[in-house]
Amino acid sequence: MMYCTGGIRCDIYSTVMKKQGFENLYTLEGGIQNYLREEGDDHWKGSLYVFDSRMAVPPHLDSTRNDGHLPAVAPCAICGARADAPHLNCANVDCNKLFLACDKCKLEQQGCCCEVCTAAPRMLRPIKKDGYYAKLHTYVKAKEKAHEV
Repeated sequence: MMYCTGGIRCDIYSTVMKKQGFENLYTLEGGIQNYLREEGDDHWKGSLYVFDSRMAVPPHLDSTRNDGHLPAVAPCAICGARADAPHLNCANVDCNKLFLACDKCKLEQQGCCCEVCTAAPRMLRPIKKDGYYAKLHTYVKAKEKAHEV
């Protein structure tokens, strides 16, 4: 199942899927944002994945309202415990896998998706308290600078 928060990505992706042979594709009019606006979020579990640095927002879509942690419906990809949103991209630049993890595993694995990735040569800086990494070009420039010396 794929759904959209209300933007055009699902319309574009649906076209790609049709070209790949998928036939039973349906659109939720106005996306999940419209559904939640009309129906409310009483039966909603989890948070909404978004395509910006926030990675996830609560179903009421007000990311400035402090409701505590953002719940995730999938378990931690590392230990299987209850995961906490937002998703992470693996801190190993060459892996970059998108995954969910519990707060304990996020810290223990240094933002990586597995033990192997924690020893990778190209790592993003450690996770800051708010969960964000530096932009990738920061690491590319740092690597270029190191080669100049």
